[in-house]
Amino acid sequence: MVPAPPSQETEIIEQELDRSAPKKTEAINNNNELSEEVIQENYSPSPEPRTLNNEQVESKFSIGLKSSLWYAFNAPDFKISNSEGSQSWSFRNEYVLVGLVADFRLTDKLAIESSIEKDFLDDLDMWLFCFGANYQFKPIGLFVPFVRGSIIIGQLKWDEAPGDFDRNLGLDGGVGIFINKSNIKLGLETSYRRMRFNYNPPSGNEYSANSDFLDMSGIVLSGTLQYLF
Repeated sequence: MVPAPPSQETEIIEQELDRSAPKKTEAINNNNELSEEVIQENYSPSPEPRTLNNEQVESKFSIGLKSSLWYAFNAPDFKISNSEGSQSWSFRNEYVLVGLVADFRLTDKLAIESSIEKDFLDDLDMWLFCFGANYQFKPIGLFVPFVRGSIIIGQLKWDEAPGDFDRNLGLDGGVGIFINKSNIKLGLETSYRRMRFNYNPPSGNEYSANSDFLDMSGIVLSGTLQYLF
């Protein structure tokens, strides 16, 4: 007995089933893609551990204490004397300065630095204000080497000697290292400082000096202790 040919309705149903099958597959693929996107959005890598260099970048400002030993090679060569030669004044070549230092970091390498220092160990009234830039290199372990350059405004008074000195500009440049421990920054630096104070003798011929200026140029060894904000 020969089977009857499929009816027209049966063919239509089969065609509809064939058309719907790809759509279901496509819907499944779309769902998988959405799931992957949700997983990627919810996933966030763990933060990198804070390194010494990262802490330096985050800490933009620091302020603290600065102590310096200044050795002025030619200072003792400057002498003031009276016309009779019975009395004279001269300067030492070693000076200890104490003051405040602050710096503001512009980038992870470059910072603006300023300090104000005063001589405390003798009867001089000497103030120095320094302003300049500090450039640091790649850390070597815990130590960070740097170079620095500054302009100095200096003021010197000595009440025991006749005459006075003009306020002058000087230059200072050096190299050093520092280390950060938590929010504390320790630094050590050596530099060459060029500083001269023009001398004005009192009116008259009673007092005179062997030079028109006091040359305070020399080597400076400095240490700093700063707090990072």
